[in-house]
Amino acid sequence: MKLTTDAILFGAWNEGRGEKFVLDIGTGTGLLALMWSYKLPEAMVTAIEPESVAAEQAAENFLRSDRTDQLQIFPLALQEFKTDQSFDLIVCNPPFFDPHTFSPEPARRQARTRISLRPEEIFHHSLRLLAAGGRMLLLWPASDLDNAIQLAESSGLKLHRLMQVKSRPSHPAHIYFMEFSDRPGTLLKEQVCIYSGSGNTYSPEFMDLTRAYYLRFPGE
Repeated sequence: MKLTTDAILFGAWNEGRGEKFVLDIGTGTGLLALMWSYKLPEAMVTAIEPESVAAEQAAENFLRSDRTDQLQIFPLALQEFKTDQSFDLIVCNPPFFDPHTFSPEPARRQARTRISLRPEEIFHHSLRLLAAGGRMLLLWPASDLDNAIQLAESSGLKLHRLMQVKSRPSHPAHIYFMEFSDRPGTLLKEQVCIYSGSGNTYSPEFMDLTRAYYLRFPGE
């Protein structure tokens, strides 16, 4: 499965706050788990991934990194994941496409639909696994934003930070990044555009957020 600009931006967004135990739900090939292992070099990062091929690729990527001792992966679905450990930080780039948008490729279909993990299950199980006062970071499609916020609130999670992501300044938002906690707090709203205009020039704010994860940007 290919890395996407949205996923890299999501991994770059937000800062570590000294968390010791991190969970990446649906890690795919391990991108977010790896990014957070570098942000939090003292943390133990646990990844779960139900699709066997992706889980094997993630395990291989972890072994090839210099963060091997920090990373562990379980080839399990969120609903099956049981542990006595609670997590200070949970990150999730979930399967948010509806079932009618089927891909003919089975692995991609499972990773990109709501068949294997319903939205309400994400919040229910995240709250089950989240330490008191911990944070949950979530990537979500703009078309389903209100539903996500309502589901989170129904589960006992409160929205603290909301990042609107646009491809270009003239385009509507296509995804949102959200930060939740079980504790009350004020809402911080932000916005980022990936490209500056109609061309393929990255915006200054996008480059500021992601510079640590690119060898170089075009034109540099």
